Amino acid sequence: MSPQKIAWGALIFVVLLSPIGFMEWQKQVAENNKPLPVFREIPSFTLEDGNKQPIGLDDLKGKIWVAQFFFSRCVGVCPVTTAHLAQIHRAYVLEKDIQLVSITVDPDNDQGETLLEYGKKFQANPDKWYFLSGDISDIQKLSEKGFGLAASQDNMLNHSNRFVLVDADATIRGYYDGMEQKSTDQLFRDIAKLMREKK
Repeated sequence: MSPQKIAWGALIFVVLLSPIGFMEWQKQVAENNKPLPVFREIPSFTLEDGNKQPIGLDDLKGKIWVAQFFFSRCVGVCPVTTAHLAQIHRAYVLEKDIQLVSITVDPDNDQGETLLEYGKKFQANPDKWYFLSGDISDIQKLSEKGFGLAASQDNMLNHSNRFVLVDADATIRGYYDGMEQKSTDQLFRDIAKLMREKK
């Protein structure tokens, strides 16, 4: 029996003999076709990469991008979240319309060569994954007012571990727990959904 006939036979079994399986299949189809929520628009900003080159919202126009906040001296949350983000990077490094953006909350330490070396730890292509620094007050404002993430007034090192998915119109479309692999997997699916929406 051909693989195609086996596949069709399995589908018929699910449809006719397994109503629970069929309902689960319907649920997955509906979920895949459901548009992502629309949150706030990202305001204009400009920061600097490890080469001291300005990078801002204009450089991300027309692209789907994922943002995170981190700092290179972090030994707890950041290595885990950045490793999860590196999974996204490896999957989409050849996709011209996908970009990653990591913004430090420790700009006094994370500048220039420090940012470049941190990116190398995760085999980041600097053209596809920006590691950015800037004035701490600008970063705090961007975290709170731009991305809608809590930012401590006293200690920015207490930053959010969430990833933020932004569409080609600079509008936030999703938040994800960067510590959880399950949440990273959902981010993969939602990026694919935005890519289909963009076409």
